[in-house]
Parts: sequence; structure tokens; C-alpha cells
Amino acid sequence: MAAIQKHGTDTSGTFGLRLMWDSVEGLAHRLLPIFGDQLSDAALFERAFGQPLYVNLVRKDKVAQAVSLIRAEQSGQWHLSTDGSVRQGTEEPKPVTYDAQSIGKEITSLSRDDAAWQAWFATQGLSPLQVTYEDLAKDPQAMVAEILEVSGHDRAIAQSIKPVTAKMADEESRQWIERYRRETA
Repeated sequence: MAAIQKHGTDTSGTFGLRLMWDSVEGLAHRLLPIFGDQLSDAALFERAFGQPLYVNLVRKDKVAQAVSLIRAEQSGQWHLSTDGSVRQGTEEPKPVTYDAQSIGKEITSLSRDDAAWQAWFATQGLSPLQVTYEDLAKDPQAMVAEILEVSGHDRAIAQSIKPVTAKMADEESRQWIERYRRETA
């Protein structure tokens, strides 16, 4: 727990945790022996990390999201820094190959995960801040300012925050998206 909190806490003392749907059950399972088994997931997370602000980040364009994931899986490159260096993944990307079946399966999986999150939030009695990838990508500072305000921090802090991750979509991504949409229309 201490390592998670140390790694996820910034210089202001604010803790943040990115949690993918596939990790919710595992995290709750690990917290049960520490905090007790009569608690809801949300109560476990609050005991472990303090009063959370849940931010539900979704991407409306599931085809683009699926293409991004397939390309990352195939290439081994998950995140690039704004200077072009690799933040997460292999330095030299592996070749990628268009695969409509894999894209379709990923779209189904992503949609299932989004539905599971919505059901989980409802079951836990939570109303997360809803953020779309599209809005975040269009104006990261405005979205960060909104999150700061909702979490009780000064919106102005967002002006000093510079994105460190570059958008990886390129012309080939656009071609895959268009091709998939044509083939499945």
C-alpha cells in the first residue's frame, strides 16, 4: 500500500490512481484482508486511499480506441513522450498489421468494460465525474481545470501543467479506422 501511495502521489500531496476495469476485482480482493470483508468495493477503496473523486474517462469513438489498442499491442509501444521518446513500451516498434477481426473483438471488449463500469458505479452508489477522451484530447488544460475544481483544488493550477504524453494516432491509424468503417458498414 505504501508503495502504491508513494508512486501515485504528486508534490501537492494529491494521490491519483488509474484503474482499468479488469483490475477492480483484483484490487478489491487484495484490500479485503487489510480492511475487512464486509465492505463494498467503494468503502474498501476509501479506507485504502482516502475520500476519492471518481473520474470515468471514456472514449466515444470505439473504433479509434480499438485501433489504438491493437496498434499498441502489435507494435509494443504504448505511450510516447511529447519529445518523441518512448514513455512505455519498446524503443523500436514492431511492425503492425491491419486485422478487422481483432478490431471488432476489441470494440466489443471496450463496450463491455464501459457497461461494467457504469453498472459498478450504480451498484456502489457513486456518481463519477464523466470525462471523454475526445474532450480531454481537444483541451487537456480545461479538463484538468474541471477535475481540479471538482476535487476542491484551484483551477488555475491547470495552467502550469503541461502534457507529457503525445498523441500516437497517425495517418496509418486514420486509414485503419476508415477501412474498418467501410468494411463493416
